[in-house]
Amino acid sequence: MLLLCFFSTVVYNVHAMKHHIIRVDSLLPSKNCSTTTGPQRPSTLQITHRHGPCSPFPTTTTPPTPAEILRHDRARLAFLQRKHSRPESSSSSDSESEMANIPATTPPMGIDRYVVTVGYGTPVLNFTVVFDTGSSRCWIQCQPCTSCYSQIDPIFDPSASSSYANIACGATQCTQSSDTVCSASNCMYYDKNGTNSADGSTTNGNLATETLTLTSDDVFPDFAFGCREDEGHIGGFAGLLGLGREYGSLVQQTSATFGGVFSYCLPSSSSSNGFLTFGSDDDSTTSTPLLSQPMQDLYNVGLSGISVNGQNLGIPPSVFSTAGTVVDSGTTITQLPQGAYDALRSAFQAGMSQYPTAPGNSMFDTCYDLSNYHTVTVPTVTLHFDGGADLEVDHSGTLFTESGVSCLAFAAATGVGIIGNTQQKTVEVAYDLGAERLSFRPGACT
Repeated sequence: MLLLCFFSTVVYNVHAMKHHIIRVDSLLPSKNCSTTTGPQRPSTLQITHRHGPCSPFPTTTTPPTPAEILRHDRARLAFLQRKHSRPESSSSSDSESEMANIPATTPPMGIDRYVVTVGYGTPVLNFTVVFDTGSSRCWIQCQPCTSCYSQIDPIFDPSASSSYANIACGATQCTQSSDTVCSASNCMYYDKNGTNSADGSTTNGNLATETLTLTSDDVFPDFAFGCREDEGHIGGFAGLLGLGREYGSLVQQTSATFGGVFSYCLPSSSSSNGFLTFGSDDDSTTSTPLLSQPMQDLYNVGLSGISVNGQNLGIPPSVFSTAGTVVDSGTTITQLPQGAYDALRSAFQAGMSQYPTAPGNSMFDTCYDLSNYHTVTVPTVTLHFDGGADLEVDHSGTLFTESGVSCLAFAAATGVGIIGNTQQKTVEVAYDLGAERLSFRPGACT
């Protein structure tokens, strides 16, 4: 399986219609990591994909199939919708007997993940963690473990760090969190359903403070995080770096330094890398407002239209959910309201009519056999948002290729839509919580 590896892709404009002309041999997977230099900014971390030669994980692991991606994506979207369909407590529970009443707070991580490296403790130790805009939780696995999964980094030992401290029940970090309970005098981190809401698992540990190191110049003492001692299996990661809008996220805890501003660029393929940077927002790019309701902890925006080859499809505004559309780093494939997806699919099929179709699969219904072509002409797709911001989907995010079959990398959804990480590739997605806006800057990484 490969999410388009375009190292020798050629893109042209054709008759003022913004087609992509792509060399078919560029769809072949690369076994080599193409290291790229990120922006020359302070406070920048390197992003790598879970699968591929740039990954810190063993290359022997099998990438997920479309069916697995679909199952995880739909579970994640269902979780986000379900979470916001019910009231949720904003303070910690009074006793462990109330643990069963705590709703799930962490979405399924998704299966097509991007990771960064951060440091915890004194002396500092580095850990490979998933970064996730759909969660406001920050946690790592800690000793002593009763059922911790295997990870590539050593499991964090709080007793070996001079800066570690448990958080007391009456502390603000405990009372403001929606996933804590009190046990004796300590604040316990408790997450019903944990990282996989489909399996009914639970995770727990201490809510604690520790020194967090992002870069040598960006060190944050007394950073609140979950020191988890009882965890389900999520695939070798040390933990989670939540970049959501709620109290407790990395963005909120570092707002005095970075002003609630961060951005990332996801690489075009798993054979290259991207970046995650904090602060230094460039306000020269047209932005779209962040919506506060009803999903005030997610990055919710107003999707207003779609163009294919520069032609607006004229989708009625009523098709797009009044709840908005979530921009999410942890979902793989963009899921659109049925009416919007139908219009996109029809226009894309018209633009690909010269190529032989192929049977679809459990995730995609618009697929092509391109094996007999040297180059192919692929329609461009542009998503339009309130405020005039546009996301022109890179060619690496338009098609999903597996076993010689290339499919339109979008799907239909019910309810709220979601912009997945495939369609965000090579675009710097910039978040500014202070100004309540989100912007897209094309061509920021390869």
